[in-house]
Amino acid sequence: MSVFSKLVAVALALPILVDSTALLPRQDVNTTCADIHYFEARGTTLSYPGSLITIIDPLMEAFPRSNYADIVYPATDETGSDSYFQGVANGAKQISEYAQSCPEAKIVLLGYSQGAMVLGDILAGGGDNGILGNLTQPSIASSTVGQHTKQLAAFNLYADRVHDYCNYHDGVCDARGTGNLTAHMAYPSDYDTEAVAWLESMLH
Repeated sequence: MSVFSKLVAVALALPILVDSTALLPRQDVNTTCADIHYFEARGTTLSYPGSLITIIDPLMEAFPRSNYADIVYPATDETGSDSYFQGVANGAKQISEYAQSCPEAKIVLLGYSQGAMVLGDILAGGGDNGILGNLTQPSIASSTVGQHTKQLAAFNLYADRVHDYCNYHDGVCDARGTGNLTAHMAYPSDYDTEAVAWLESMLH
């Protein structure tokens, strides 16, 4: 039996190395069962709660019986730390435990930048298809970075419920990119309204 009644996720590409704000221990680890539960995995160097709160807030207004939690991980520069691996381990544990405790809840995953990589690999199985166990319901998922070929089959299980945003020439997610900062910073103005509308349509 799947641990999920329904899993929904959306991930957006946003800055990885442009914000040097000190990380603040303000994460929300809400585990209270709700009709809809949002998990957010923030981007590199962003403090809690992360940039996607601008999507979560209007969704919580539209669906009052919902709540959210942060994926707890360092979100430091992944080239010089194990931040990403902590994110995958902690995120998988948080998501699985919530789903087991609240089997009727709809779960929404949102991630920026490194956070999207974390969620993408959690859903795709980290290469071994085993992180979240047996999921009988397809999910919505996306990542800022292309998945390794070993992970594509697992990740494609969620294709009918995926929204993935990658701006042209954004060096984080577009192979043609050259680190275009404008493209990398434009996601809130470009896609917040669209992402909220899409998620509302999926959650009704």
